[in-house]
Amino acid sequence: MWWMVLGLPAGILFAVLILPEFKAEFGHIVPVLLAFSFTCLAMLVWLRRPDRVSVVNRLALVLAFVTGLGAGGLVVERLTTWDLQQGQTYYLTGSVSGVPKWGNYSRRFRMKVDCLGLSSDSCEVFRNRIPLFWPVVVEVTVSDPGVVLRPGQTVRVQIQSRSSRYYSGPAEFNAARWLLANHIVARVKLVKSSEVELLDESFLSVDRMRVS
Repeated sequence: MWWMVLGLPAGILFAVLILPEFKAEFGHIVPVLLAFSFTCLAMLVWLRRPDRVSVVNRLALVLAFVTGLGAGGLVVERLTTWDLQQGQTYYLTGSVSGVPKWGNYSRRFRMKVDCLGLSSDSCEVFRNRIPLFWPVVVEVTVSDPGVVLRPGQTVRVQIQSRSSRYYSGPAEFNAARWLLANHIVARVKLVKSSEVELLDESFLSVDRMRVS
């Protein structure tokens, strides 16, 4: 299994350390990498003959590297903090999850993001192509008491970046570390007086029963 020992970590390190420098869009390449991995796996099964051991080993090394590349790319895509422009309004489509946190003047919800764009019918900023495996989560702050969001709802809302300061001093709240620790890519706020468009609703959500 030497090919896994070499190929898998090499692929992960390449995806985490090198690919981000080229601003790669991992959402586009991960499905391709996974498809290539399954193709290589099928070829391995076909080539399992004593006279083809060297070919199998080389192909297995490539398979392990590509698998590590896909896994590392997925980690980068799911955990990299979004750099949203201050003052810019975005349209976010996603499902409400978790139990909301209540503050003195606002509530904070977590949403699994399906789409983020500059208009209601576009997803040029982000599109979730692997929604079931590892969701991309943002924290949405709602200050309007008339807005009601419930776990299990799929909604489209207008949001703006809550804060651009992700790096703080040693004695201050480190937002960047908090985002990474909670697997959240952005802290945003609902645009005041904006419409919340309900797209779908699931009444079987565990979080919804916890809130009730």
